[in-house]
Amino acid sequence: MELLQDRDYAPQLIQLISSARQSIKVCMFQAVFYPNQKNSPSNLILSALIEAHKRGVKVEVILDNGGSLGEVEKTNTEAARFLKNSGITVYFDSAAVTTHTKFLTIDTAIAVLGSTNWTYSALAKNHELSAVFYSQDAVRKMNEYFEMVRSQGERF
Repeated sequence: MELLQDRDYAPQLIQLISSARQSIKVCMFQAVFYPNQKNSPSNLILSALIEAHKRGVKVEVILDNGGSLGEVEKTNTEAARFLKNSGITVYFDSAAVTTHTKFLTIDTAIAVLGSTNWTYSALAKNHELSAVFYSQDAVRKMNEYFEMVRSQGERF
């Protein structure tokens, strides 16, 4: 296990995404695409997912639908559109529940879990802590959870 602290999260996550060969599954409460800030940390993460997709990696993303949180709904829809327009499969969770989790799995043995949303505040200002687990068992269990959340939601 290794920790991704504060400003270390985005560059280390991008490096992990760049190492993917087969699959990436993302389940994220909030992801923001900033059209006027090409090099914002969240844009770089989203772009890394797109680059992985272009390399032939199967990338799937679940975002929270926003529910009564209008700003989350707006930003997640914009991020979903950006990803979908590049060929990535995006889902929104069920309207009956808030998916507040923040995790991703890469291939069969890398799992990242923590507090970090893909927003400017989380990636550039907040104290956030996530952990990378190099564990097939962790990936399997998190992928099962991903499938359960996906089955209750709908494709964007």
